[in-house]
Amino acid sequence: MALSVEQFIKGLDSRMPSVMLVHGDEPLQLREVVDAVRLAAPKHGFTERRRFVADADFSWGHLDEVASTMSLFADQQLVDISLEKLPTKGVDAERLLNLIERAGQTYSVILHGARLAAKDLKSAWAKAALSAGVELLIWPPRADQLPGFIRQRLLAGGFQPDADAVTAMVERVEGNLLAADQEIYKLSLLREPGPLTAEDIQAAVADQSRFEIDDLVAAFAAGDRKRFFRVLVNLRDEDVNIVLVINALARETRAILGYKLNPKMPRFVTARWTQAKSRLPEAYWRRYLAQLGKLDGVSKGRGELSGDIWRDLMHSTQPMFNR
Repeated sequence: MALSVEQFIKGLDSRMPSVMLVHGDEPLQLREVVDAVRLAAPKHGFTERRRFVADADFSWGHLDEVASTMSLFADQQLVDISLEKLPTKGVDAERLLNLIERAGQTYSVILHGARLAAKDLKSAWAKAALSAGVELLIWPPRADQLPGFIRQRLLAGGFQPDADAVTAMVERVEGNLLAADQEIYKLSLLREPGPLTAEDIQAAVADQSRFEIDDLVAAFAAGDRKRFFRVLVNLRDEDVNIVLVINALARETRAILGYKLNPKMPRFVTARWTQAKSRLPEAYWRRYLAQLGKLDGVSKGRGELSGDIWRDLMHSTQPMFNR
């Protein structure tokens, strides 16, 4: 049974299909669908996920072990297979077919990857997957669908875009949904949520060097001292407004502390925040946030530290890496 992306994800609320074949030419939605399956699995009693990347070096013999030993486990498991390379040898295809045919009682299978050709869908294992479960073929959105997609993404990010803002973003990403996702995320680093106009987007993207702020906060959260200071120096040398830098670091620190956490941010971002908080005691993050508050005041003419605010920012950030 073939479904739309929306139908597929909504259906995960009520049940986990025994076999899911997810393939297509649109990588962002493909990734998000697979993430949705992984997130829904524990709600349906799937307490463990076994993940395989079927690339050129993959040994399809691993699937024999899965199919033969899965019944030994009391809890259900999700078998997650990324099809980077399809099985070509007869015995490998039989192993995949065997795994699919045994799915349903103690485990479910999700197979995901690039769009399968017509000849691939005629293989025995693909026919078994289509017969036993559900198929989701993901197509890139048509040109007339892209504005709606962009608008929904901006709304999910906390923005309230007018029609011209949506048009400006559509023109910028040129139909690439991954690019759209990245642009909206970067926009969230540069602007607070709220009303959004085409002029706001133009102002945010006019200086491409500002997008290095994204790299800066990622390095900061990861504790990558070398990368952080290299990017910070680049931002200083390119005369980026330091208020943007301070505000981005403050927002990242508040997110790490759990303040005003946006549950609709990409999972790789929320995971970054969780990992960062475990890296240092909470007191460090609180002191750093207070220091950023002082620097923000200095940047706006309230108070004075050394007289070189970039140097003061570097100095105040050092303890976040030296522990």
